[in-house]
Amino acid sequence: MLIRYVLIICLLVSTEAFSQGIKFEHYSDDQGLSHNSVRHITQDNTGLLWLGTFDGLNSFDGNNFTVYKSKSKTRKSINNDDITALAFNNSSDQMWIGTRNGLTQLDLRTSEFKTFLPEEDNPQSLPDPEIRALFIDKLDRVWVGTKDQGLYIYNAITNDFTKVEINGFNYIKSIYEDADGSIWIGSNGRGGIAKINLNSAGAVVTIKTYELFVPGSEEVNPYTYFIYQDNKSDIFVGTREGLYKLDKAEDTFKLLPIANTSVRNLLGPYFICVAQAPNGKYWVGTLGGLLVCDQLEDISTGNYEWYYSVLSDQSSLVDNSVSALYFDHSGVLWIGTENGLDKYDAYKNQFKSIKDISLFINDKIPRISGFAQTYDDKLIVSTHDNGLFLGENNKFSVLSNKFKKITSIYTYDGKTFFCGLWNGDILVFNYITRTFTTVDVGFGETPTFAFTRMENGGLFIGSHGNGAVVLNTETNTYNPLLPDFFYDISTNQAFSDADGKLWLATETGVIRYNPLTNEAKMYHSYLRLPGDSLAMCAKDIGIDSQGKIWVATTEGLVYYSRIEDEFTLVDTTGELREDWITDIRFEKDGKMWLNFNNNRVGSYNPSTEQLNVYHINNGIRLDIFSNRGFLLLNDSIVYVPGKEGIIYFPTTIVNDNTVSEPPFITEVKVQNEKVFPGDIINGQVILNEDINYSKRMTLKYANRNFSLSFSSPSYVNVRLNKYQYMLEGFDEEWITSDNNSRNIQYTNLYPGTYVFKVKVQNSSGFWSDVSAYTIDIEPPFWLTYKSIILFILLISLIIYLVHTQIRKSMLLKQELVLEKVKHEKDEKLNDEKLRFFTNISHELRTPISLILGPAKQLIEEGRVTDYQKSRVELILNNSGRLLHLVNQLLDFRKAQTGELKLKVSDTDILELTKNAFNSFKSFASEKSINFNLTTEHDQILGWIDRDKYDKVLYNLLSNAIKFTPKYGNVDLYVGVINDGTQKLHVEVSDNGIGIPPESIDKIFKRFYQAENSKTENTGSGIGLSLVDSLLKIHKATINVQSEQGKGSVFTVKIPIERKSYKEHEIFDVNTTFYDDEVQPKLQPKQVLQSTSLKEKILVIEDNIELRKFIVDYLSDTYKVYEAEDGLKGLLLCRQIKPMLCISDIKMPVKDGFEFCMELKKDDLISHIPVILLTALSDNENQIKGYKLGADGYVAKPFDPLLLKIQIQNIIKSRIDLKAKFSGEVESKINILSHSPVDEVFINKLSQLIEENIQNPDLNIDFLCKEMGISSSKLYRKIKELTNLSPNEFVRTLRLKKSAQLLKSKEYNVSEVSDIVGFNDPLYFSRCFKKQFGFSPSTLL
Repeated sequence: MLIRYVLIICLLVSTEAFSQGIKFEHYSDDQGLSHNSVRHITQDNTGLLWLGTFDGLNSFDGNNFTVYKSKSKTRKSINNDDITALAFNNSSDQMWIGTRNGLTQLDLRTSEFKTFLPEEDNPQSLPDPEIRALFIDKLDRVWVGTKDQGLYIYNAITNDFTKVEINGFNYIKSIYEDADGSIWIGSNGRGGIAKINLNSAGAVVTIKTYELFVPGSEEVNPYTYFIYQDNKSDIFVGTREGLYKLDKAEDTFKLLPIANTSVRNLLGPYFICVAQAPNGKYWVGTLGGLLVCDQLEDISTGNYEWYYSVLSDQSSLVDNSVSALYFDHSGVLWIGTENGLDKYDAYKNQFKSIKDISLFINDKIPRISGFAQTYDDKLIVSTHDNGLFLGENNKFSVLSNKFKKITSIYTYDGKTFFCGLWNGDILVFNYITRTFTTVDVGFGETPTFAFTRMENGGLFIGSHGNGAVVLNTETNTYNPLLPDFFYDISTNQAFSDADGKLWLATETGVIRYNPLTNEAKMYHSYLRLPGDSLAMCAKDIGIDSQGKIWVATTEGLVYYSRIEDEFTLVDTTGELREDWITDIRFEKDGKMWLNFNNNRVGSYNPSTEQLNVYHINNGIRLDIFSNRGFLLLNDSIVYVPGKEGIIYFPTTIVNDNTVSEPPFITEVKVQNEKVFPGDIINGQVILNEDINYSKRMTLKYANRNFSLSFSSPSYVNVRLNKYQYMLEGFDEEWITSDNNSRNIQYTNLYPGTYVFKVKVQNSSGFWSDVSAYTIDIEPPFWLTYKSIILFILLISLIIYLVHTQIRKSMLLKQELVLEKVKHEKDEKLNDEKLRFFTNISHELRTPISLILGPAKQLIEEGRVTDYQKSRVELILNNSGRLLHLVNQLLDFRKAQTGELKLKVSDTDILELTKNAFNSFKSFASEKSINFNLTTEHDQILGWIDRDKYDKVLYNLLSNAIKFTPKYGNVDLYVGVINDGTQKLHVEVSDNGIGIPPESIDKIFKRFYQAENSKTENTGSGIGLSLVDSLLKIHKATINVQSEQGKGSVFTVKIPIERKSYKEHEIFDVNTTFYDDEVQPKLQPKQVLQSTSLKEKILVIEDNIELRKFIVDYLSDTYKVYEAEDGLKGLLLCRQIKPMLCISDIKMPVKDGFEFCMELKKDDLISHIPVILLTALSDNENQIKGYKLGADGYVAKPFDPLLLKIQIQNIIKSRIDLKAKFSGEVESKINILSHSPVDEVFINKLSQLIEENIQNPDLNIDFLCKEMGISSSKLYRKIKELTNLSPNEFVRTLRLKKSAQLLKSKEYNVSEVSDIVGFNDPLYFSRCFKKQFGFSPSTLL
């Protein structure tokens, strides 16, 4: 292949056919093409391009490729990926795709693929799967050429294929319809060319065949690529042996010879494809590149242009093997090759490039500083680094490389040229004599850009920031021009007007200089809007044929108004008011050429205000070192520096791309999913056909989030396309976007009808028509007319029902008011009952205590006779029952207020049941009732709330015995059942009076008593109500069966598994139960006679009898003091400092809680323990007492012995803690604190001692001073807390510290004694052993 390229170049350089001045754009698989071998190209009605490749079908919108392959996993597609033919039916919008395995029909409206293959049982089916040619005739019939089975016509109505019999034409490669409607068929081998004449109905009339002869060879009918009719109606055939033409006179095809054998061989001679350009020229694809000619016959004479692939030129044809040619609707030529898709843009190729200068500077890109025209119409180019070059017929040669660093060039006659040098000098070049002279004009190292000839013949020269001079061109002498004015002016360009005045474009504005008056005026700004002036940076300045002065600035085009004597921005839109213009040149007819500083040039006609802008890729002028220069040669050719050399174009032949077709939608997404016709999203078929054909899309409310991507069929300079779009009904104005922003998303639109409109401006500024698409957003059901009607009906129904209900409620209101009043009275009465019972219960606890206390005291003392003992026990038993009733009243109150909490524990239930049963034996015996306990178990273990279970049994057994007459029967049964959960089964049955049927449902209500029970017994009516409440708390059930006059059976079922209860309901302790009726045997009390052992005890109780009883009971053991309220108790406590205080809670003046709180806050008495004695036995009051610092809590009525034992334990605990602190090495000082006040005191004192432990002066005086208290108070506080004197306490802390140090084994005994403040180690050792019982060396 490389040799072939070299031969092409060597041959063509020497021939007139050589022409390689155009550029191609390349697309390949790198840009998304499925395969680089592009064989077929066509375009649909929307403007979308379709490409058939060796590996897949592609659509192309100018920006992105969409690939269709046979192995598509998401949608039905083509049957085979090797595309052998492609044809588009304009009237039906169907694309026909021939492959090596099947003929596929693609309906572009619905995106549905349908493939035709041979069918064994269908003679009308397609007989050959491999397709070689396709054609759509004027009657929209599909002609199909196969590889082995000949020619067929497809009938769309019957889906049948009808064969057209042509003898010898089995391999059909080309099908063509001429202007007369005749069909031409191309084959090879046995068949050559066939002409089929049709009647007006499309039926075959005659068939004439032609043979293609190869001169000088016996070969006949070479491989045919195409048949084509030119604009002269001549028929041409492209084959592998060359190009044939039909000789109409002889009615035979003759080969058009190519005389140059080398050229013929380089071309193949494979003539593969042909297309006619909009300008009438013919483009022919061959194996050796592209041929362009005016007439196809010109190829034989060599009168053509030849474009081919050049390895060193990236813009040349990508591959010489050209398979397909297609001119799209905008006139762009698409070229399919074996190595990718090429694009020839005729509009962009109007701008030619000259790269000759690079040949003289080692293939580097020249940095051009200016252009100048000679008197004989040649071109001189100055460069920043490489000197001057002379151009003739766009061929350049070196003019001078002695003076290389040139900043600018100027001539007024085309003979003498003045060049600014980078060193500040002026180079004068005489074109006639080819001589150079340098002149120093005093600019130093400052470059020069501005020259102009003045009316007096002098040459004005302006530097870039170092003044201006006037040069005498005859003597090469100069005079500075207004040095104080021009010393820091950077002049870019200058000219002299008809009045002789100089106009200068500078970086800071425009200067007008009058040589006659030697005065200069600076115009710093221009008017953008009336009254709105902006600073002006002028890059170029000139005057048109009408004498109007124009200025090119960094922000647009400005003109001078002589009347207002000011500069104004042109009154137009777009580039002339926004873009940086670097150069300006004028034609004689007034049209001007502008060089924009962003790869564009433009022509502007001030009279019509028409601006045409062209993209030429000439780069950007950033500073004075960038490319400069802009030349209008003879009003015919424009020269401008380019990125790779010089760009030039003729002003007379610049054509605008006037074709701007409406844009089309390339992609629809709903809910962020790409949508094709027939796709279902959220249960809705979004599109039944492609939106470009239906122009409408309907979306349900759930699908109202969608996005649209669009593109334009204007493929000329695609990246310069601009779009405007709007969603009518949502957007208020058109939104402008460039080619990189072609996707728009809309979310959460309100229901309604919208119209999406989009239009495109092509690269030449021509706008297309608007493409409009209707978007319907359906309302949700709740916004439809049906839902609104249903809603109205529903509201009406509701109003009717509400009205009816109001009427009913008004009738019931009076009844409800009466019922409410009655209910409130009942509730109030019940609450009063409960409050009364509760208060009575609390009041009863104190006298009960005075009954139980002395009675138990008598038993303890053991000084009673047996008879007296039995009487005392009778007192104890009945006072116990009384206490049980009082507690029941309190529990009932708690149950009603929700204060009872469940606390289950692992319990021997049978043992507990027997104790309850035994407590009622005497009661049953009194009435001669047969009282029995029945069970089938030796032991029943389970989780139960012992207290609540005991109360349930008490009430049920009590009622049973109470309402059973003498000699009756009461039975208690206990067992276990398992119905998925293990439960305790308890039955209490009797043969008593029974319950009336009308009362069975009411007996569990509070205060209710059946009528027949009132005559038999008295009661409160709360027993069974309490039972029901307790069992509900215990997650248990109770049922009753009763018959009046025959008795009742109460059945209770209680869950006893641990898993039946929550963690906070479980109280996991071992409990031993005692018979409430059977008191433990008490030993006779031993009275202590030694008063030296008595500790002080303070009793605070407002009830004088109970207080005297407690004082009397404790007086044998303790020295007891008494007070009647908390205030007096607190004063007495501070006075006598008792060992312990016993206080009631409910007292006048100051109650027990207040007493405890104040005592624990007083630092002198806070260490004294407190036992609260009260009838408030509930958990909440106990918790409150302990939080206030109480050390014990005894509920009334109480056992005196229990109180005494609790006192003894608290006192013993305090003494043991003091001893532990003194005698154990590891014990901490904190164990001695019993209140927050004590803890603060002890921590402060111990920290003070530890910080000064080495201080020999650490004594009581030191401590008193640092603690801020008197010595007596300090002594008393330490003594009461620790049972040690202050000195002993200090010594104890020192010895404990020494033990810690010795255990660390970092010090010896002598060192430790010094550290802890002992001066004598021997004394330290004795003290240590005395304190802890072992010597300090033991710890080493």
